[in-house]
Amino acid sequence: MRRITLPTQIVSAFALLISAGLVFENVLGGFSFRGSSGQAAALDNLPWVASVTRDAGFSLEDSAGMGIFRIDGPAAHAQDAGASRGDGVRIAVIDSGIDLDHPDLLPNLDVANGKNCITEGASLDDDNSHGTHVAGIAAAAFGPDGFGVAGVAPEATLVPIKSFDATGNATTAQVLCGINHVAGLAGD
Repeated sequence: MRRITLPTQIVSAFALLISAGLVFENVLGGFSFRGSSGQAAALDNLPWVASVTRDAGFSLEDSAGMGIFRIDGPAAHAQDAGASRGDGVRIAVIDSGIDLDHPDLLPNLDVANGKNCITEGASLDDDNSHGTHVAGIAAAAFGPDGFGVAGVAPEATLVPIKSFDATGNATTAQVLCGINHVAGLAGD
């Protein structure tokens, strides 16, 4: 059977008709839904549906490292009068959120462009700590008092995308929600 790609508006409208959960208009041209295996099979038989995939789970895992020193970050920061510090770069962290009050991250946070893929409109604050750890490695700002840590790109902007819950777990749909949101930001 030949599969076709439909415009985003049609995918979104169809998703509304079947009470879809998350809609991925920027990636995949798809959506998530809760339904029976019969409903999934019926969707899969539609000529414009490329595939129907069961939602799967993901879990976060921490591993110890030496952070910025492991990649020789201070030498990178010293090059080009600091041009390699991430100024003008936006980093979306798809994780468990970011601690919105963390003093090393606060100067670089862009909460307005963030998204909570677990509970729409809820806080982007990290309730697991993994996302905050990742954000710090990526772009913790140089502290004015010389304390704290510095990330690899300490002048980059951090966009919190909360796809993992307090226990460090997420579904495929929640991770795709984050990727979809970031893809939508790419045009900004």
